[in-house]
Parts: sequence; C-alpha cells; structure tokens
Amino acid sequence: MKPLWTFENWLLLAREKNLSLVEVVLEKEIEETGSKRETIINELEKRLKVMRESLEAGLKREKHTPGGMIKDESKILQKFFADNSSFAGTGAIKAAIYAIAVAQENAGMGRIVALPTGGSSGIVPGVFFSLDEEKKLGDEKLKEGLLIAAGVGMVVGEKLEMAGAAGGCQAECGVAGGMAAAGAMYMLGGKEAEVFQAFALAVKNMLGLVCDPVGGLVEVPCVKRNGFAAVQALLAVDLVRGGLKSVIPPDEVVDALAEIGRLLPSSLKETAKGGLAQTKTGLDISEKNR
Repeated sequence: MKPLWTFENWLLLAREKNLSLVEVVLEKEIEETGSKRETIINELEKRLKVMRESLEAGLKREKHTPGGMIKDESKILQKFFADNSSFAGTGAIKAAIYAIAVAQENAGMGRIVALPTGGSSGIVPGVFFSLDEEKKLGDEKLKEGLLIAAGVGMVVGEKLEMAGAAGGCQAECGVAGGMAAAGAMYMLGGKEAEVFQAFALAVKNMLGLVCDPVGGLVEVPCVKRNGFAAVQALLAVDLVRGGLKSVIPPDEVVDALAEIGRLLPSSLKETAKGGLAQTKTGLDISEKNR
C-alpha cells in the first residue's frame, strides 16, 4: 500500500531528492499518469489560457445569470476600483474583482477551469492574475504556482472529496483559498514550510463553511464568496510573510477539514435545504425560478 500524499511527505521528498516543491509535483504526475514532462507543461499552458479567457469574459459580462441573481458585479467593482475608493488596497480589491469575474462567468455557464470545482473557480485566478499584474511574475512563474496548487489539491484529495455536496463549501472555496495561498507564497519566493503555512492559515479561516446555494444555483452566495476567499488567501500569505504561523500543522488542518465535512448535516451540503437557501428571500427567489 503506497503512503498517503501529505504535506509532510511532499516536504521530505523535496529534501531527500534536493528538488523544489514544483519538481516533486511534476515527478509525481509523470509517475502516476505516465505522461511526458512536456505534455504536462502543455496542459498547464492550456489551462492558464482558459483561466485568462474566463477572466476577460467575466470582466465584460453584462448578462444576468440563469437564476437572475447575478448580473454585473465585476463591472460595479471595476468602477469602484477606478474611482480609487478602496480602503482594502490595490492588491486585495483587484483579486476580489478578478475572482468574482471568473465566478460570474462560471455561474453564467461560461468556460472556466475548475479549481478545484466550478463553484470555486474564481479564487486561484483572482489571486494569481492580480499578483501577476502587481509583481510582473510572468507565465513561467504562474505555471509553477499552478503546480503548487495542484499538489495541494492532491494532498487534500487523499482525505476528502472536494465538492459542496460532500463536505460543504469549505471543501470548495476553502480548499481553493488554500491552493491559491500556497501557490502565491511559492511564486513570491516563500520557503517550503511557508508555502504550507499559507495553506493552513487560509483553510483554517474557512473551516465549517457551509454550502447553501439559493435556489440550488451556483450564484448566491457562491460568486461573492469567491471574492472573499481570494482576499483571505492573500492575507494568509502576508501573515506568513510577516512571521505568523499556524499552531495546527497543515496535515492536521486537512484532517479537521475532512472531519468537519463528515459532521456537517446534509441540509448544509448543496441541498439548498438550510442556511441562506431557506431564508424568506432565498425561498422567494427559488419559487420565482421554478
């Protein structure tokens, strides 16, 4: 029986083989899929291209989503940003705008990259593309960030299914926030342990996040939640860069994530039978969309 893919084992492999965290993920992918290195890199480039296209489309989107709850959220925020009205700062508001734009594109049946799911698809692009613009990272660095995010997804995937129906939104937006934070920390030159610490802090803050979509649609609260998670991922990175650490180790954070997902009632796992979906307004919207 092969050992579980954990943060601890990932770090051990990197140190034993004197490889970067990115190279360890590449080796693992080559070994498990039988793909050539250049094939994997090409697939990363394709996904990066789709992520960019979904962002561009989302920033321009003006149509209502199928449930009519989301229309031009990203445009509203773009105007706010252009007016220099943000107190949160350039990086944070830009990440939120980008994350919401991609999530809006997903809710409107556009083409996105599931990271790790459609409902959380805006978080990694929001963080990565805002950082790219602010720090001039370039595509090679962005591809490395995606590999780190993929490695994180593999670690989490050993313990739980990343779907709102299985573990609540913590298993979607929570995990995506952790993927984004880890990838961002790596791209900004963080040390190996710091990459995993960024993941831990980002995910800990979203433990217990329920999946309560109004009308059963990936619109409310999903789209705006992507924006919040992107900003929280950036804050996790800054907290680690500033010297803070997670008291609970990253692998134990994953254990807690999995346990909480099992404990959440079905009413809070994508069934629209609890939470915001069952508020008076939520029920009215649901009835209207029938």
